Amino acid sequence: MRKNIMVYDAADSPALPIARSLGRRGVRVHLASSKERVPAFYSKYSSKNHLVRSYREALEVALNENCELFIPLLPEKELVDLAKVKSKIENGIRIACGDYEAVKTLVDKGRITEISQKIGIPVPETVFPKSESDALEFAKSGEFILKFRIGSGGREVYVIRNESEYLSLKDELRFNEKDVLLQRVVEGKQLSISGICDKSNFVAAFVYERLRFYPYPFGPATYLKSSRNDDCLKYSEKLAEEVEYSGIINFDFIIDETDGKPKLIDVNPRFWGSVNAAAICGVDFPWLLYRFYFGIIDEIETKHAEGIHLRSFLEDFKSIADVLFSKKETKKEKIRNLLDFLNFLKYREFMFDFSDLTPNLYEIFEILGRRF
Repeated sequence: MRKNIMVYDAADSPALPIARSLGRRGVRVHLASSKERVPAFYSKYSSKNHLVRSYREALEVALNENCELFIPLLPEKELVDLAKVKSKIENGIRIACGDYEAVKTLVDKGRITEISQKIGIPVPETVFPKSESDALEFAKSGEFILKFRIGSGGREVYVIRNESEYLSLKDELRFNEKDVLLQRVVEGKQLSISGICDKSNFVAAFVYERLRFYPYPFGPATYLKSSRNDDCLKYSEKLAEEVEYSGIINFDFIIDETDGKPKLIDVNPRFWGSVNAAAICGVDFPWLLYRFYFGIIDEIETKHAEGIHLRSFLEDFKSIADVLFSKKETKKEKIRNLLDFLNFLKYREFMFDFSDLTPNLYEIFEILGRRF
């Protein structure tokens, strides 16, 4: 008999593929959000929708609805908060997030960089500034990236080219140097390892190359290609084992074109936007996560189809618009990206589902409404 599960926040993009994956298999999927206008609410695979004020209220609803698994789609600070209290809740419901100490470590980009350096995982040249003068000294030697230690993936990452840009950004955001780290820009192929870890190894893994993003250039992948890289897999498992993490996770690398080595860029202990791309290639993470938390994983899923080009058309449309209006990209690069975007025969769509089209149509009308 399939069980009841709760997903919060249903406004986050992974909610829809999670609902579709589990709903098709007879799981009763409850979706909750603090927002009323949520495309996933219109999926035929949502058994019941709930309007709540927070994840804590969603948990209360989940317990009242006899849900046996709670899948959180939360920003990093809220995820840490949930991990801290999950042991007090789990006698009534399973919580699909890692233990507190592991999650707290993984969302701290500075701490993860330090641990990676200690255990031999390559990272970009990194500075932890103690003062403004430390940051300005680093800025003298060329372009770099500023990251907040606790941030939402690529959404709180900034490219800085010189000292004056650093000072302007600091004046705009009003941050303290102790809250950021600075990393030298690394050029090269961008790879991600998405998986389910069981402390020392992957229960399931999907490797893909990130080719376009939204927001550009550091957001989630809107266009990707399934791939393979054993070094990245090895480094990802090594880091998960070091922090003793179990659960869903995503690792981002850049293959440094100067030395050919993978450099760890980011780690996120939560679902990612392109989760359905993995399912198309043979690794259905929502279903595997469901089986993982109910103890019915019977084999390791690390093999998948390679060389498959996949995209979310709506998100990729936003990405290509960013590329075309970017001051950084050359005219040649803009034309190349536009022609590539228009090559519809090249791609498989990973968000549109013609058997469950209402959420996608709702999203299109929402976008058109905002534009016009």
